[in-house]
Amino acid sequence: MKTATSPRKRTTAAGLTGALWAALIGGAGALFAGAATAGPFGFDLESSVEPSRLYSFCSEGDGHWNYLCTTAPKPHPEMDTYLVRFVKNVGICGVRGVITDIYTDRSGSHLRSQTDSIANQIKIKYGQYSFKIDELEGRSFDSPSLWMYSLSEGLRDYYYYWNLSDLPAAHRSSINSIIVNATAFSISEGYLLVDFYTPLEDSCEKAMSDVF
Repeated sequence: MKTATSPRKRTTAAGLTGALWAALIGGAGALFAGAATAGPFGFDLESSVEPSRLYSFCSEGDGHWNYLCTTAPKPHPEMDTYLVRFVKNVGICGVRGVITDIYTDRSGSHLRSQTDSIANQIKIKYGQYSFKIDELEGRSFDSPSLWMYSLSEGLRDYYYYWNLSDLPAAHRSSINSIIVNATAFSISEGYLLVDFYTPLEDSCEKAMSDVF
């Protein structure tokens, strides 16, 4: 899989509780940033304070993305859920925006167009994406009518990825990478994950592994 960890693997590792919580864990460009010191969706990426203390709409949970926020300081009009990964004594490792309940046909036309639209919005602020992936494991599922089935079964990847080296210099100190990832509950319902990872991601992983 090219040069980036598959978003499918990142999502699977999340491990939250509840139906949607479990599924999730594992011009227009201005919508992805707030004030000058804020990051995507207006979250302060440099804060060392737990998100639940800093924002009244965030609560601590379990899993990789360990804070659930019902809105954001600068919410995107199409996103209904936000997740933050925060590690004590390290800081904010990433911010995730989610569009849930994207109903579509078996070919995934609406889910794909929604994914493309959000990626194009991000491109306005963060520049051209490094690459786009639309890959299928197994030619037996290479049919438009099986597009959503292969996605829901983890046999297909559909996402956009921004590498650190391709981001504008002004954003490299706060954003390490960006992923816009389409995934699916079933052959008729999908959801979209928009992940912004900070340069603290590796430090967060190390801090968590040190307990072993």
